[in-house]
Amino acid sequence: MIKRIADYGNKDSFVNKARRNRIKLFVSFVSSLPRPLNILDVGGSIQFWKKADFTDKDINYTIINPRMTSRIEDSFTVINGDGTNIHQFEGNQFDVVFSNSVIEHIYTFEKQQAMASEMQRVGKYHFVQTPNYFFPIEPHFFISWVSILTYEC
Repeated sequence: MIKRIADYGNKDSFVNKARRNRIKLFVSFVSSLPRPLNILDVGGSIQFWKKADFTDKDINYTIINPRMTSRIEDSFTVINGDGTNIHQFEGNQFDVVFSNSVIEHIYTFEKQQAMASEMQRVGKYHFVQTPNYFFPIEPHFFISWVSILTYEC
């Protein structure tokens, strides 16, 4: 049962269907914005965008992630950095700031506030997705009611 829900390799699994629905919502959100478009992805990866099949020659992607090596690849600029302190970017430098399931991995409220403030500062529009604290299935382990235990820290 859990494998059917959480199998990232199966395009028909629950997690992949949910991801596709989020991307459809995001595409709908940005479809009316003028091109070229500059997107900052806080905590993401190039693979996310390629797997989502949302790579567009009129979009420049900047990804900031402490687990990634800085590099430039196609229309992607990857920066090794922390989303709670993105001082290298100017205010409203990005048309859209995107973050997918990242803020719940920042374990203090103060750091979460810092990330949210920085995202608001550098972006004109924002698309932030995070698991629902009260959803009965923990989104990383797919175990019932674990989120209440894991996020109380």
